[in-house]
Amino acid sequence: MEHPILNAIRNASFTPLGWFAPGREDRVPHEAQFVILIGNAGPEMFRRFARERDPQREKLDDWTSEAIGALARDLDARAIFPFDKPPYPFLTWARRGGAGHVSPLGLNIHPQYGLWHAYRAALLFPVAFDLPPLSPGLTPARPAPTSHVFPPARSMPSHRKSMP
Repeated sequence: MEHPILNAIRNASFTPLGWFAPGREDRVPHEAQFVILIGNAGPEMFRRFARERDPQREKLDDWTSEAIGALARDLDARAIFPFDKPPYPFLTWARRGGAGHVSPLGLNIHPQYGLWHAYRAALLFPVAFDLPPLSPGLTPARPAPTSHVFPPARSMPSHRKSMP
């Protein structure tokens, strides 16, 4: 999806993973009117991290704070992070923003990236945007329309060969 804010996030080597207009029940701080969850899904962010970080002093969380902090300032937003204290409910927000569902094992599955993503920050905006919701993708409750049902093994024809 094309949008100037989403494009700026991508141009900064991050991935927009989901978004929503929060209600009181979402407990989003700073009176935000819109939330965009960003992170990584693919190698772009790690390539930028490898180019820019100081390996003697900078860990991923430090670099993330600096890189996303600068992006947030450029977008007139405020950034909060999964490693902030007290912790924010990023996985709850992800599901709220259409960025996943809970698998039977309790893992958050993104509709486009599956398990191959990570939430690095939430950008909080003082104004709402007109972005359509993400497609929910496939979930265990919504199997693929082309899924096949196989008969039980006992109803399969037997083609046993004798072993010498």
